[in-house]
Amino acid sequence: MNRTMEALNALDVPILMVDSFGTILFCNSYFQNTFHQGKLGGSHLSFFSSELSHVCGHLQTETNLTVPLLLDKGLSKVAYHVTIKVLPEYKLLQFTELSDTSLHQSASDDQLPRLRLLFNNLSEGILFLDAHGKCVEANPTASLITEYAQQELRNLLIVDLIYSAEASANFKKWLHESTTPSLHFESVWVTKTKKLRIIDCQLIRTQQAGIHQVQIKDITEEKKTLAELQSKSVLVDAYFQSSTDSIFLLGKQAKILGYNKVAANFIELIYNKSIQIGESILNYAAIEKRDKFLKHYHDAMAGVKFEREIRINHPKLNQWWILRYEPIFNAGGEVIGVSFNGTDITSRKETEIELHAKIELIRHNEANMSSIVNNTSLYIWSVDSEFKLLTINNSLKDLLSQIHHFQFEIGQRMIPLFSKELPTVSFIDEWIEYYQRALSGEAFKVTQWIGNVYYEFSLNPIIENSDTVGVSVFAIDRTENVLHQNEVNQLNQQISELKLQALRSAMNPHFIFNAFNSIQYFISRSDRLNAINYLSKFSKLVRGILSSSNQTKIKLSEELGLIQNYIEIEQIRFENKFDYQLEADPSIDLDQIEIYPLLVQPYVENAILHGLYNKSGKGMLLIRLTPWEDGIEIEIEDNGIGREKAKSIKTQNFPNHQSMGMEITENRLRLIYHKSPVKHTEIIDLHDEDGNATGTRCVLRLGA
Repeated sequence: MNRTMEALNALDVPILMVDSFGTILFCNSYFQNTFHQGKLGGSHLSFFSSELSHVCGHLQTETNLTVPLLLDKGLSKVAYHVTIKVLPEYKLLQFTELSDTSLHQSASDDQLPRLRLLFNNLSEGILFLDAHGKCVEANPTASLITEYAQQELRNLLIVDLIYSAEASANFKKWLHESTTPSLHFESVWVTKTKKLRIIDCQLIRTQQAGIHQVQIKDITEEKKTLAELQSKSVLVDAYFQSSTDSIFLLGKQAKILGYNKVAANFIELIYNKSIQIGESILNYAAIEKRDKFLKHYHDAMAGVKFEREIRINHPKLNQWWILRYEPIFNAGGEVIGVSFNGTDITSRKETEIELHAKIELIRHNEANMSSIVNNTSLYIWSVDSEFKLLTINNSLKDLLSQIHHFQFEIGQRMIPLFSKELPTVSFIDEWIEYYQRALSGEAFKVTQWIGNVYYEFSLNPIIENSDTVGVSVFAIDRTENVLHQNEVNQLNQQISELKLQALRSAMNPHFIFNAFNSIQYFISRSDRLNAINYLSKFSKLVRGILSSSNQTKIKLSEELGLIQNYIEIEQIRFENKFDYQLEADPSIDLDQIEIYPLLVQPYVENAILHGLYNKSGKGMLLIRLTPWEDGIEIEIEDNGIGREKAKSIKTQNFPNHQSMGMEITENRLRLIYHKSPVKHTEIIDLHDEDGNATGTRCVLRLGA
């Protein structure tokens, strides 16, 4: 196609290329220069010449046709032969200007055949007048319009056919002056049979002196149609002004006879131009949609209503519309036109699209729900009002198949036979009662041990149209939860025992005996200050343990104070056999952080009694606090004899003694942080380069 256009552009002859709808695809440079036209690509042929558009539109079987036409060339009309060649994909129009030698100041008999050849094929009436207004030639269409034979029209004063005095005067005035190149008017003409016809008249001065061209068109039917529409002007105008629809009133050949403001605004927005009465509405139809439009238009002209939904996807407008083609009838039931309406349904369509999306989402969710129901670990079934099985999910099918080696079928009466043992009468009665409760509209949960499994059943009524028609049951194995809760209860008991044990270990007789011996020692030496100090620390420790044992959580500063008191008493007890150091990161707010009480003390006690007590030489106990994730990390480190040697000494000296403090504390931490994957306690054996034990470090990680 591009090469074809390049070749046509190089020709020194006007060329047009149009498609089957009459849309101009291409015009070469010579055409633009000849007819003083810009680029017409995309415009309808009627913009250039309505007569030529009419000829092209009515070509049927012809593939190569030459017609004579008068075309605008600057300010005058010039006769051309237009050769139309019909090709598979387009029509090619070539323009050849006719010689003017046969047209001079007057027209003689030998010129008439030439003029008839030029104008016989035109659908509009063409008359050539001399300087006095006498007709020298007329084409057949002019004869049909005026009802005069072509021979009768010759030498007839055309002004005599004009009924309107004003139009007649203007006609005569134009003939006798030479300043105005053309005159256009509508007036009533009188035909030979005295009929009144409304004529659209165009007067044009030709390039030949004394010869004028008159182009006439009978618009009586169009005016009649418009008059019939206007006879309902009150209703039509009221509808036009109040309607939010875009409305066009179309006459024959889809010509626009009327339109409302909404239609005008639409055309102005999309095409940036004003609507002209009498132009074809096809000028505003997309090329690919003209055939479809014409089909619906012709159907409406045949009396058939039609409507369709479209989406306007334009850079300036993105809307959904309904287009309606409705025939307009006159009083006699004859179709005189078409009402072409467009209704903006964007809001409704968006609602429909949103609703459709929601429906699709529901369907998607239903599909997901079905997938979830059949892939969940829950056991799900439903029964009707007679306890007969309606639905059953895959998990329950598999469970029952494994237990009983057969498949439950829809329609069987269903109770949860989740055990190989036959159900007792009381079990069956119990489930009948459950079903009846749900059928009465109650939703509830029950739990049962069936065999060695603890089940939780959720029963819900199935309601349709306000009636309860069945029961849905969801069952879940809660055995692990029950066992875990039992373990929790046991550990809570151990915690209580731990608190008492911690209290007893701090106040066991040996500890109390040593404490009072130390006080007596200070008194015997008249060391009243140390005796009072020791007694103060001892009483403070006792009060701290008693107070913390009754609280769920205490401040970190309080726990550290209790530990310091305990360490200092043990220092006195073991005659300063070890020193201690407490380090806390400055970012840790000791008064804001709370921890469970007596979590740290057992590890400190273990470090002193088993690590430092048996060490030869001075021992060192280090307690270090640092931030960790959303909590704190506490390190208890000693430079004692190490766990292996301490275990050996314990086995030798106290073979039957079993220390429970650290074990129960670890169980407490496991219970507190049972959902956390983090290891909250860690014991590290310290060694020197030669592998000798240099102490033990215990790490506690306490979350918020």
